[in-house]
Amino acid sequence: MSILNIGVSGLLAAQRSLATTSHNIANAATEGYSRQRTELESRAPLFHGGSYLGQGVQVGNVQRIQDDIVTANLRANLTNNSNAEVRTAFAERVENLLSDESTGLTLTLQNYFSAVQDVASDPTSLPARSVLLSQAETLSERFDNVNDQINEQRAMVNDQMRTAVDEINQYAQSLADLNRRIVSGSSGQGGLPNDLLDQRDLVLNRLAEKIDVSAVRQDDGALNVFIGSGQSLVMGGNARELVAERLTGDPNNLDIGYRTSNGAIVDITRFMTGGEIGALVETRRSVLDTAQNQLGLIGLTLATEFNEQNRLGLDLNDELGGDIFNLPQPDVYSLPGNSVNAIPAVTVDDVNELTASDYRLSYNGTTFLLTRQPENEPVQPPLAPALPATAATPAGGNTATGQLGVTVDDPTALQETDYTLTYDGANYQLTTNPGGVAVPLVADPSDATILVGDGLNFHTGDLAGAVAGDSWTITSDYDPDVLVGDGLRIDTTAIAAAAAGDEWLIQPTRNAASRMTVTMTDPADLAAISGALEDAANTGEADIAALRVTAAGTPETYLPATVVVNGAGDIYNVVSPSYGANAGAATVESFRVLDPKDADLFAAATPITYDSTQQQFVVNNERFALDPSGVTTIRANGWELQVRGEPTGVGPALDAFTINVTPTPAETLPTATTTVTGNGWEMDVRGTPAAYDTFTVDLSRGRPGDARNIQAMAELQDARVVGGETSFQNGYTNILAEVGNETRQAQIARDSSATLLADAQAQRESVSGVNLDEEAANMLRFQQAYQAAAQVIAVTSTLFDTLIAATRR
Repeated sequence: MSILNIGVSGLLAAQRSLATTSHNIANAATEGYSRQRTELESRAPLFHGGSYLGQGVQVGNVQRIQDDIVTANLRANLTNNSNAEVRTAFAERVENLLSDESTGLTLTLQNYFSAVQDVASDPTSLPARSVLLSQAETLSERFDNVNDQINEQRAMVNDQMRTAVDEINQYAQSLADLNRRIVSGSSGQGGLPNDLLDQRDLVLNRLAEKIDVSAVRQDDGALNVFIGSGQSLVMGGNARELVAERLTGDPNNLDIGYRTSNGAIVDITRFMTGGEIGALVETRRSVLDTAQNQLGLIGLTLATEFNEQNRLGLDLNDELGGDIFNLPQPDVYSLPGNSVNAIPAVTVDDVNELTASDYRLSYNGTTFLLTRQPENEPVQPPLAPALPATAATPAGGNTATGQLGVTVDDPTALQETDYTLTYDGANYQLTTNPGGVAVPLVADPSDATILVGDGLNFHTGDLAGAVAGDSWTITSDYDPDVLVGDGLRIDTTAIAAAAAGDEWLIQPTRNAASRMTVTMTDPADLAAISGALEDAANTGEADIAALRVTAAGTPETYLPATVVVNGAGDIYNVVSPSYGANAGAATVESFRVLDPKDADLFAAATPITYDSTQQQFVVNNERFALDPSGVTTIRANGWELQVRGEPTGVGPALDAFTINVTPTPAETLPTATTTVTGNGWEMDVRGTPAAYDTFTVDLSRGRPGDARNIQAMAELQDARVVGGETSFQNGYTNILAEVGNETRQAQIARDSSATLLADAQAQRESVSGVNLDEEAANMLRFQQAYQAAAQVIAVTSTLFDTLIAATRR
């Protein structure tokens, strides 16, 4: 090759280097730009005369200066920092909302219980009662306000999620377009469109701020992009569209899915991690859902406990109390794609067993399953049919005395039918009613008087004097379609046609805080006076769930009674006085059990007579003289009766009073409720009692100063009733602690990720950034090279001119 060609090659190489340097300088402030360098290489030498002669220089490539490891590190730190900043922003707002006295619940709860204590100190004070109702209204409104504020944050999450998904779709489409341009613009000699690669990396970095991404380079230079836990977003020149829609049945939450080729949408929310989207999903789950569900559980538990306790007492009109609060009901949503357009009827069966979780009810073709969400943890024990309420009604002509007890023996053997139990003079027979189908009865191995059939126990030992022909109608509300679990009662009747795979979302507490309203308006309706109370010394798990008057016009209904569990822990015995024919002006002042372990306490009936000639009450041949004060105390068989006044009549053995004992077999299943029947009332006792546990029932009138029931409400302040584990105030403190912990973790992550991001950006700049001083030096260097190459060409021209001149001579 001639000197001229060599000079031209040097000139062109210097020109290309100058152009690259100029390009670097021009893009020094361009975001995402990577410094470029012209790579020069010698041309292939020419073999001539036994030697290789140089042929000049050529441009091998314009190299984009970047490091894949540095780029990936920057992208990861962009994801982490964006995630931490979003999490911190939401967590701080929720924490401030819950912890501020003007917006949180702490002070409002304290004021409410202070008002309860004021009524307990003066139960007849209408002003104190009015203040309590006013504080109840304030508490209800505060629950509602806090819940609304959390819902506002939830709406912000939805809006931000929708915007982020739109941006992701834009970035995905841009990446697909750039992939196509890069593939078509790449030369077969290995050259790459560097500026397009920079643009693609910049878009990928912006995508990384929205969601965790990974990229795989194809042989043709295109990038396949995956998000979350490996869901494809961009494959070569094709981009998948994401959508933000309600896909899981919850009308308050947006979910993320992708649209398939046939138009169907697949929910991928649970796979979305990292970046802004991951932060929004995590914030909703760990902050908003947790705080709102736990807040709702506190409100629902408070309303339930106060309603139940108020229904166990007497108001200023000597009537059993009613509800103070309206009880919120669970939200139930059918998931998209279900085969039935219906939802099950769901109520709270036992608020103390309820958790602050959402639930998913699913049908597998044979069985309904209940799982806690979002953990997808099956409830333990699994859903099972609700235990039935059973009752035995004797036929009108029965000779037998006593009350036949019916309890559940085996829930899995229960049948959906009523029964008739008949005595033939020697044995009992059980038949279905209607139908008359015989049901086998077997004796309980531990007690032959207990007969077992179809999952029920029949306590024939409670009966006396049965003769052939006596019969009892056994009613049971057993319904296999009604299931219980985790404190929920789920009636699946409406979804009986469900198909395998059908699912429903159940939110027992999500919106409970906003629906807990005060229904009581009259301060006199507050039931401060004791009606039914548990003994503080009880050691069992049984507690009073309800009290009902069944015979309001009967005098005995309003006499005090004590319910005592026997030594075996399987019988509730109602020990109560009743008036005799000669009671006359004598009235029961008080009655209580002194010794639940007294061997004679559970005698069928103990008569108390009055000897008017001696002015003495007689019990078990023991005499108690009429007290001149007007109130006589009588003690026997472990009980104490105080009588005001003197019976009417003349005689040594007037029928004054009787101490009756009415046994009711206790359901021994932990979740069962036993209905204990007394003199004109029924009391539901939930759970399993211990031996000698006692409960007091007193519906007597004229006790306005009795504050034991309102005191029981005051004691709820420290009772561990929320989830069966903690108090109301501690439950709220736990919410603050959990949200505060999320906030601290997010803040730490934000600060550390910001530092790491700054380091990653600096590292990227050190590798790929444009240094203007360096580029200026390169400009001078390449300018000199250009001038030198031009001089070579000038020398070539002179030599050529000399040669031409020589040939002319």
